[in-house]
This record gives sequence, C-alpha cells and structure tokens, in this order.
Amino acid sequence: MGNRTKLRHSSRLQRRHLSSAEQEMNANNVAMNIIDHPLLTHKKRFAFYVANDGELDPMPLLEACYHQGKQCYLPVIDPNKSFGMLFLAYTPGDPLTANRYGILEPLYHESHVCSPQDLDIAFMPLVQFDLMGNRIGMGAGFYDRCFAFTKTQAHDTLLLGLAHDFQKTKKIQAETWDVPLDGVVTDQTVYLINLDS
Repeated sequence: MGNRTKLRHSSRLQRRHLSSAEQEMNANNVAMNIIDHPLLTHKKRFAFYVANDGELDPMPLLEACYHQGKQCYLPVIDPNKSFGMLFLAYTPGDPLTANRYGILEPLYHESHVCSPQDLDIAFMPLVQFDLMGNRIGMGAGFYDRCFAFTKTQAHDTLLLGLAHDFQKTKKIQAETWDVPLDGVVTDQTVYLINLDS
C-alpha cells in the first residue's frame, strides 16, 4: 500500500467516525471562521460541493454566502466528458440528484454552467492537506483536472480547501498533476498559503 493510499485510508476512517453533532459543529465553525474574512469581501462567484464520506459539510457556509448575495455553484460530472467536472448555479433548496458515485449534484442545465476560470473562489473537499498547499483528494482527480489551468495561466480563482483540522498532516509528497491550494479553512482556523492574511 502506497503512502498516499495509507494517508487517504486513515483520514477517511477518522472523519467517518465523527458523530453527527461533531460534523455539524465543525461545519458551523468553518462557516464562522471564513464568512467575514477579507478574502471573500469583493468576490461574487463561489463554488462549493455536497459532502460525502465524512467530508467537512460546506452547506452552512454556502447558505451564509448566499444570504450575503454571493452566486453559489455546485459541481456536476460533465455529461460530455469522461472524468470532467462542471459547476452549476445552485440556490439552497434546489433539487439534487445522485450521480454515478452516489454523490448529490444539481440537475444539469447548460444555461446554468459556470466555467472554472470564472469562479472567484472554489471551496474544495479533501482527505488530507499540508501547510504548503498540497492536498490529497479521493483519488479520481476531478479537481486536479478541472483546475489544472491555475498552474499554467494567469487567473483570479482562489482554491480553498475545507477540512476538519485533524486532516492536516506534516508533509504530502506532491505529484506532477496535483493542483496546489491557496489556503485551507478548518473548524479551528484559516490557513493561508502564499496569500496575504
């Protein structure tokens, strides 16, 4: 078993063992830690995700952003591209349907699509992270492919991981395809990487 696989397995196990009350508390703490942060002040288009497998639930943060007038988006699997991902406009209460992985996503409408390059902030799920911006995801590479442009093009899109603080690890060996994070928001604090606080 490779090191990434071991890290992924242990962290997934730990977050799945959180009680519903602990999950709810951590999700609310994340929302409180970032909602009034200067990074968000003048941003308009925010991508979130639907929590799965013990991931930090971004819905309290999504709802807070929505009530501040932000445009909110959720990921969907691109129906026209294998292992591609798109972001669709989402309003709290909109219907969601399970994709092929059993993860809920908005109903696909081409007119609701927002290009990843047009997002101001993408809040991303993760399994583990370090303080150099390295992230281990679930292993399918959807986010790394979707935001690969951030490594080669000038852009304004910020990539912020959302996590339980215990998902922090000392060092992750980056792979060539990995897309680095600009920061991570946890239930304890906001870690900024190569950004002014």
